[in-house]
Parts: sequence; structure tokens; C-alpha cells
Amino acid sequence: MPMPRMRPVALSVALLAFAAQANASSEQLEAGLRAMFANDAGELTIDNVSDSLFGGSSTAEGLVYVEPSVGTLRIDSYVVNGDFDSPDDVVIEGITFSAEGSETDALSADKLTLNRPDRAVVDPVEVLKGEMDFSAESVLLNALTVAINEQSAGSDADFIELLEDFTGKVALKRLEFRQVSQERVDGVTLEGMSSEFDEFQQLGAGSMSLDKLMMNGLNVAGMQTISEGDLDELAAPLITEMTLNGFEIDAEGLAASLESMVSDQDWSNGETGTTVSNLVIDLGRVIEWVPADERTEVRMVSNILTGGSNILTLNAEGSGSLEELSDGRADYQVKSDVRLDDALSLKSMVGLVLLTPEGMSAADQVMQIEQGNLELLDFESGKAHLGLVNQGLFNRLPAVAATVEGISEAEFIQQTRTQAKGMGNVLGPQVSELMVGLVDMMEGKASQVDVSVTLPSFKSLETSIDDPLGLPDKLSMKVEVE
Repeated sequence: MPMPRMRPVALSVALLAFAAQANASSEQLEAGLRAMFANDAGELTIDNVSDSLFGGSSTAEGLVYVEPSVGTLRIDSYVVNGDFDSPDDVVIEGITFSAEGSETDALSADKLTLNRPDRAVVDPVEVLKGEMDFSAESVLLNALTVAINEQSAGSDADFIELLEDFTGKVALKRLEFRQVSQERVDGVTLEGMSSEFDEFQQLGAGSMSLDKLMMNGLNVAGMQTISEGDLDELAAPLITEMTLNGFEIDAEGLAASLESMVSDQDWSNGETGTTVSNLVIDLGRVIEWVPADERTEVRMVSNILTGGSNILTLNAEGSGSLEELSDGRADYQVKSDVRLDDALSLKSMVGLVLLTPEGMSAADQVMQIEQGNLELLDFESGKAHLGLVNQGLFNRLPAVAATVEGISEAEFIQQTRTQAKGMGNVLGPQVSELMVGLVDMMEGKASQVDVSVTLPSFKSLETSIDDPLGLPDKLSMKVEVE
């Protein structure tokens, strides 16, 4: 029958029509790759460029770019999937860069994947420099290794300014950037970092590792200055969510570890929190590394903080709450609890009735204040509490201070107590009571000092800038010594 004989022909026509509509273009890919290096002094060679059998993807294989006095970039394959003008993803595999005259690769990555990028051709080395002049839902790097040695450091191949004063190797199992645009990156996840170095800043040789670092809600003013190495112009970042696990550094000038740190600073839901678990610093390593003429001072600080063990251990928790009230006001509270083993514990609380500018939410106001915009700080009233518990630090202060001044501990205590009482004539009796309480802790007569303060309006406090001696009269302070 004629119909069965027509089916192969019809199928072939359909496949050809599908391929024609797939928008894959090996010609566009090759032209884009060559244009990417056109203004440089090197030479690009490509072994093969092709489209998939049924369309929908274009592949360039065996890319080698050589630039004299700089180095060689190699890419095993560069694949564009989907519409070339609006790709589904771009997958770049087998990336290596070796500096001129170096026997080892300065950079390598098994795979670089761009999901939903706004264009098909990007420079993978520029991505690794942090210069992402495109947008994408995510950028994922697998098995990334960066090595800075005598050949690559200080040359044109020194492409990662953040590793300035670094000589060694950094390896990452996985590095992901989320919601990438020319202006910002919304999130970053780093997993499985390990490093060995001969030099890192002022820390000398050593090693470093990190199990995982995740950050969301990044907002960094002047983020492009990272890739330009102008870190002095980089503003403090706002990170709404961060998790860090398993950090360790063991160098000549520093030995430290951090079990975990979890932080949620997104005020939009009215609550924030931060937890730091087991930050451990070996101050003995610091003492050994500082110049000889500075060791005595650093050793005294270590003895005060650690009682001679030279091991400083810190744990901390913090929380915040924010509730919108009527008439442009908001109830704002932050609490913290910091503990230094064998030294002290410090609990604090600040509560304010914020006055929110018209047209702005309280969450936006607080986030901008935390970024340094103090012009938005305004409150109707407030309260604050500070609780200090001595766990050894204050007992050690008199011996160290007396040695520095060349007097006995009893003489130091007496002088300090006299000065503390004298502050009442200038700053008020409550301040004097607080200072005397601290002296009592040094002498072993007290173990805890609590201070509670009631605050007037922010405008009332502002008027005291020119008359700081009048400030105690505007505050209601209560001091308790136990």
C-alpha cells in the first residue's frame, strides 16, 4: 500500500523542519568565541564546531587560546543548549589556564554551568575573576582549583585580586552563584574548600579548610570593585542569611577553628537570629608569630583572657524582633549573649520604640541603619540592659595592671577605686556605682554587675552632644552589684 511507503519521507521532512526551528547555530557560537578574544594579542584555535543532529544545541571542542607573556587557556568543550539568543544553559567543561613559564595550571575547573543566561558566549576566566557582566539564574562551578606561584603571582595572570599576598593552592568541590546580574549576586554557596599555602597575608605558611559556606540576600554597594581589587571602596555587605560549617586554619601566625555560625538577618518576617558555636583561637601561636618587641604586650592580653592557657573559646547567641505599631512606630528589640570560656559572660538587650519615616517599612529602616545609614535612626523612647558576669578575667586584671605600673596589687585596687568614686562628681552617682562594681569584681567582692537604662527620645539625646556632662540627667540608670 502507498501510505506505509510515505511514512519515512514524512518523518524525514518533520525532522528537518524541527531542526530548522531549533535555533542552534554553530556559526554564531564560533563567531562569538572568536569575537571574545578579538581585541587581545593572542591566538585562538578551535578543533571542531557543530550542531546536534536534531538541533537545539551547538558545541565547540578543543579551544586553545595562547597569549604571549600571559599564558594559555584551554577548554575541552563549550556547549550552548536551547535557543542561541536565549539559551536554556551553557556548559563549559575542562577549563585550564596556565601562566607563561609555569609548569602547573594556575586555574582549572571540571565544569562551569550557566543556567538561563542572557547570552550564549561568556568568558569563563572573567567569571572566575568575579566580573560577571551578564545575568543568569545560577552559575555553578565544579572541582575548581586556583594555584598562585612565583610564575603566576605578580604577572598579568594574577587574575584574582582577592588572593593578593597569597602563594599556594585553593581547591573547591563546588561553588554556586544564584540570581546573577551585572549589579549583584543574590546568593553564594561554597562547599569542600581546602587550601595549602606558603604565604597568606601576614600569616606565613599553613593550611585552611571549610566544609560549607552558604549566603543569601547579598547586597553589596560597589560590588564591581571586588574584581578591580579596590577593596577599600567596598561597603559592608548586607547578608540576610548565612550558614558556615567546619572552618579551620593552621598557619605559622594563626591557629583557629569555628564549628559553625548561623545567621538570619532578614527583618521582613519580624525576627532575626545569630549563633556562633565554638570559635577557638590559639593565642599562643599569635604570640610566637608577632615581632619580639610586641610579644610581652600580646602575652599579657592572652593571660588576662585565658588565664595562661592561651586558648580562647567563644560562643554567642543573638536575636532580634520587630513589630509594626500604629502611627509610624515600631517595637524593636535586640538581645545578645556572649561567653568567653574562663573569662566572662556578657548579656545585653536594647529595646526602642522606633519612629519610621513616612513611606518606609520598619524592616527597611532597620536594615538600612544596620548598613550604616544612621540618618534614619529615630526613636520615641527606649531601654537597655547589660549583665556582666565575671568568670576569671577580672580576677586576673589587677596582677597584670600592677606589674605594668610597677606597684602592688593592693595599691592598684586602691587607686582604681578612688578614681571610680571620683567619676561620680563628673558623670553622676550611677556611673560611679558601675565603676566601683567593676573594682569589686577585680577584688573578688562581687561576681556580677547589672546595668539597666531608660532612654529618652532620640532628639533629646541629640541635644546632649554639645553638653555630654548633662547626659546622665536625661538617663534613668539603675546599677546592681552581686
